[in-house]
Amino acid sequence: MLARAVQAGAFFAAETILLVTLQHLRGYTPFEVGLALTIGSLGWTAGSWLQAQRWMRMRRENLITLGSSLTALGIGMLVAFAWFPQLPLLFALAGWVIGGLGMGCMMPSSAVAVMGLSSKFEQGRHQSSLQLAESVGNSVITAVAGGLYTALLVAEPARLSYTVALGATLLLSVAAIVISRRIGALPAAHE
Repeated sequence: MLARAVQAGAFFAAETILLVTLQHLRGYTPFEVGLALTIGSLGWTAGSWLQAQRWMRMRRENLITLGSSLTALGIGMLVAFAWFPQLPLLFALAGWVIGGLGMGCMMPSSAVAVMGLSSKFEQGRHQSSLQLAESVGNSVITAVAGGLYTALLVAEPARLSYTVALGATLLLSVAAIVISRRIGALPAAHE
């Protein structure tokens, strides 16, 4: 539950900061920003699709760690995009697709993991706890990242506020990798 709360919170906070990075720092229109986020969602779809394939034999706990790692890589690319103005939009889009791919691997696998680790009498309660943990993670981490962004808006260079806020989400995303390693052995996706 903690791995999902931290990873989902880091991802959605990074998405929020990515919106203002593209619009205010890089000058893209709301339509272009929306298009960028839509393209990024293709990664999430691909991650969800991959783990549903019968040939995918990766164990659930490894899918969760792989997903967390890919999401951290994607957010790391966003940090670089915010700091280095010479990086093109395509670089940020690739990062967002990679991050989404990670979320597509991690989110469904974490739900299945919670069900697999719960007795049949506790599955509903544990799933609702998972959803609550994710919501709290999203809210708290987005608030902290937004607070960092806002507090540093007057700092120079201007890209500092965007980079620090995204960097904070990256640190939390890396923490989610470490947390995911504590889950323990679970059956492969199709066992």
